[in-house]
Amino acid sequence: MRPTGATTAGMSGRGRVQWLTVGLLGWMAAVHGVEERPPSAPPVRLGQPGAAAPETPEAALELLRQAAEDALQTVLGAPAADVLAQRQQRKALEAQQRELVQRQAKQFEQLLQPLLRSELELVRHACGDLPEAARHEVLVAGRAAIESLAEDAAARQMNGGMNVAEVDPRAGLHRVIAAAVAPHVPADRLAAYRREDQARLERRAAVARQRIVAKLDEQLELSATQREAILADLRSGWQPSWIRELDDRGGLVVNNHPPAPDYAEERIVPHLDETQRSVWHAWCRAAGSRMLGQRARWHFDGPGLPPDPWWEHP
Repeated sequence: MRPTGATTAGMSGRGRVQWLTVGLLGWMAAVHGVEERPPSAPPVRLGQPGAAAPETPEAALELLRQAAEDALQTVLGAPAADVLAQRQQRKALEAQQRELVQRQAKQFEQLLQPLLRSELELVRHACGDLPEAARHEVLVAGRAAIESLAEDAAARQMNGGMNVAEVDPRAGLHRVIAAAVAPHVPADRLAAYRREDQARLERRAAVARQRIVAKLDEQLELSATQREAILADLRSGWQPSWIRELDDRGGLVVNNHPPAPDYAEERIVPHLDETQRSVWHAWCRAAGSRMLGQRARWHFDGPGLPPDPWWEHP
């Protein structure tokens, strides 16, 4: 806002500061519903009528800062100092959370190491003549993927988003390794590598399905016809995340029940009789996977293979 008839031409430095202060404070007064004073009157700090004009640029800036704090207090209903303290507290909490995520990520990296060694063994099996430079590139890419996957998993755990249906580190790691291998092998070797990977996935899925049916049989006394029907239905509607059944090695018991595979309920319940359905629903209420939460242990291969020196010392 410019005072009527005022001009900065010929003004001294102090005069310009006073003119600018009058204009800015007049604008703030208008915004907050305070009556504007004529240009001839001394500049006014909001809430303090009749205050003297600032004599230096520094004083003018301090006056504006105080006015901004007053506005902030009006809008937020709290002193500006309290707002700043809350902001600093939030930043400190965010820093603490980042530190916790990093610590947890280091633990997840250890859990993911068997997956990396498994992927590397698959590459060596299908592409055993991989050049030394290519091996190094694949190894570096795999280690970087492990760090990234571990940090993502730690952040998800911190935020309560650990869902095994969404987090599949094996698949993520395989994509990275496959992309690193592809430029260094001929088409026939790459095709053999992909076939071997698909065969591995199918073997693991078949084992997981057999475990699901065996667990159901133990709890529900399935007939031979029911076992075959459920197995076929699981196969036709198989979801990659259901491989989580390989995580359950029989050691976990909840309310005297093993974890129920209720993630595949639609493929199971239609094949049960009335009595079995009643037992099934009671089982799910006592120890359902949905109730227990989604788990992602990722090390269902056990401790895995030992590190292979071929990758670092050919």
